[in-house]
Amino acid sequence: QYVYENQQPYRRLLETLDEQRDPALLHELRAEGMTDYYALPLVFGSGDLNFMTTAPASPAGFTDDDLDRFEALANLLAPTLETIQARRMTLGLLDAFVGPRISERIMRGQVKRGDGDRIDAAFWYSDLRGFTALSESLPAEHLLQLLNDYFENCAAAAAARGGEILQFIG
Repeated sequence: QYVYENQQPYRRLLETLDEQRDPALLHELRAEGMTDYYALPLVFGSGDLNFMTTAPASPAGFTDDDLDRFEALANLLAPTLETIQARRMTLGLLDAFVGPRISERIMRGQVKRGDGDRIDAAFWYSDLRGFTALSESLPAEHLLQLLNDYFENCAAAAAARGGEILQFIG
């Protein structure tokens, strides 16, 4: 939390933890034999903030040189991790709009405007019996959970047979 709020590294020696003040994670690390804890920000070019953490089991903990090296490593890792995160987000969006079968091909540049591909396809119409009454009686969060569960089961049935659902409408 400190790293997110202050965009600064956070270090805590684990031998002197306070039961009330320090987070449970630090107590767990100490119980596993760790002696020091260091968390530092990974600032992405977009301004997004992530972090990396490390903890040693050596009795001496980290040296100042260790901390300098971790900061250098964080600066090297941030652009790579940002690229990985952006790729995952892009694939997720492509999966949602064009389906997983074609999204990876798009990312590799294998699909261009005007390209076509012949596939076997089906239109599947299904109805959730009593949905209007449910939508009028259930709280919104329960209704959304019901729909998500229903769609998840539909998608699982299609995927088990090599299919994919490109769009839910309704």
